Amino acid sequence: MVLPDASIVQKEAEDRCTQAKADIAWLASYLASAKVFQKSAENGAALAIPLPDAIMRDPNTSLHPQDPIKGPFTRLFHTYRDIDPSHGFGHYLNLSAIIATVAVLEEVVEDLYAIRTGGATLKKVGDRSRGLRAYVKILSGGNGGSLIPHPDHIVVDHIIEISHDVRRLARLRNKAIHTYRHADFDANVATVVIPHLAHAVRFIDKLQDKILKHAKPRPRSSTIRLTLRRLWRKLAAKLGSR
Repeated sequence: MVLPDASIVQKEAEDRCTQAKADIAWLASYLASAKVFQKSAENGAALAIPLPDAIMRDPNTSLHPQDPIKGPFTRLFHTYRDIDPSHGFGHYLNLSAIIATVAVLEEVVEDLYAIRTGGATLKKVGDRSRGLRAYVKILSGGNGGSLIPHPDHIVVDHIIEISHDVRRLARLRNKAIHTYRHADFDANVATVVIPHLAHAVRFIDKLQDKILKHAKPRPRSSTIRLTLRRLWRKLAAKLGSR
């Protein structure tokens, strides 16, 4: 097992991480812009732009005649105008930012792993992504599910220590997805969402440093065990289908 030298992949890794950090920064700015509009509208100062309830109530006058999204509103969405949403304007915005940020983090971890190993993947068979916490577990040396065979799978020292905040964010994303209607968590934009986005940017910096400087070949026994588990599952599935 011979990993590519860190100096060979450093520029590509840095470029990929920079793009991910920029994506999160722009996401934060979009959220901030929407929140300014939300607060202005609530105070009656954004009357030139229709509020969500105005669009639901009368999309024909609220949306421009040539707007391509007008059709679904007039044909479908506005028929539910008399039913209150499960969440308010701001909560929907905050949930969207949480979900999108974790998606960016999962993708950059996948890409950075492939860059550092010269092509190995953290994904499942079929190019299916795992969750962020599963990726951290695999990088720390845990099983986390079977890995597609590759000669240069790696582990990264101290990945658990630098990922505390983003693992909390991933748990928050899971709550947003799985307890959507009965959300009992705090998603305040100032005290929760924006700080989490800042943590995500800092995590990418730390991850880049760790994966370039502290990556080492995954113990071969662990790789063999994961490969055998994957083959056993395939065999069991074939036997079960007979």
